[in-house]
Amino acid sequence: MEDLLFAVDSSPHNDRAQACAEPLVRPIEITRALFAPGRNLGILQVGVKNRPGSISKVTDVISRASVNVIQLMITNPSIEKTATVELLIFVDTTDAALDLEELTSQLKSIDVVEVVTMLKPQLPNFIADTSYFPTQMLGERFAIFRFPVLRALVETIRKMVGSAGVIALYLEGQAMGRDLFDSYRTQFQEIVAGNDLRIFELMGSAMGWARFEIINANDENKTATVRAYDSWECGIGRKTVAGKNYAQLLRGLLAGFFTRHFQTEMVAVESKCVAAGDSYCEFNITKAKED
Repeated sequence: MEDLLFAVDSSPHNDRAQACAEPLVRPIEITRALFAPGRNLGILQVGVKNRPGSISKVTDVISRASVNVIQLMITNPSIEKTATVELLIFVDTTDAALDLEELTSQLKSIDVVEVVTMLKPQLPNFIADTSYFPTQMLGERFAIFRFPVLRALVETIRKMVGSAGVIALYLEGQAMGRDLFDSYRTQFQEIVAGNDLRIFELMGSAMGWARFEIINANDENKTATVRAYDSWECGIGRKTVAGKNYAQLLRGLLAGFFTRHFQTEMVAVESKCVAAGDSYCEFNITKAKED
């Protein structure tokens, strides 16, 4: 895994920076596949009745068998009470008292368990969950692109098309920013009024784009300053064009989002960038000049 570093400006003069600097910030592993040489891996799909204590009954059986749970997730989370909760559990039975088949049999005997399906490695020491597809967040489909794929995508456009590729990335970002604003207006319509910028900050972090901090947003003058900590796009630039500002897609994204927010055409200029040696990226957003 190629890691990007995260930094937070928690200077005492900045209340928003203080709010953004959480006590513990670390990467989150989204387990869709595992590769572990020498380990006995498995996946369990367990459907349980939706009642208090159901999940603990499942984990108690797994614990008593000395099975290591690598990751457990609820695949059908819902505020509404559903009849069945579906659990996806990645396990390692290497040092366990039971093998995967025996563990499956014991889980089936639990009174709250309705169905258990086990999946063994498809390749030596490699297992991937293929039963839950497509991936979704907040009811919308999303695709996971690992860092090498994102890097190849951005670098290829920049190298093959040159300066036109840089412009294309910015314009694509603009379109993305406008569509993002519109989707938030629809999806979070009960709370979005007055909170669209905060939603942008929160969702940016939750989706892994960057940890955004809106330093200021002046509705009267229609200006804004935004910091981005650990932007995936500028993480690419730090490895390829050290010493120069790099953001284009993200810069366009901010321009498009604030165009919708201020209801006038906006542009975004990157004044600081981790690719240039700064500890964070900073963008100044102003009204576009009229032709």
